[in-house]
Amino acid sequence: MFKIAFYLFDYKDGSFKKVYFHHWNDSEPVFTKNKKRAKKYFDERSANKDIVQLKKAESPSAKTLSIKLEETE
Repeated sequence: MFKIAFYLFDYKDGSFKKVYFHHWNDSEPVFTKNKKRAKKYFDERSANKDIVQLKKAESPSAKTLSIKLEETE
């Protein structure tokens, strides 16, 4: 199984953070700091579809540094 992790720089407090993709709320992505709450993918192909969409998302308060697919137990 896989989870999508975001590494970002938060402009508000000048810190680096790691968050996980949780779900879509209409066309807006929702993130969580809790790895257990992150959306689980059973194959890379379905996860990559969401990654393509997530790369298009922009935030005025944070800069995305990387998006990675992490394997889970």
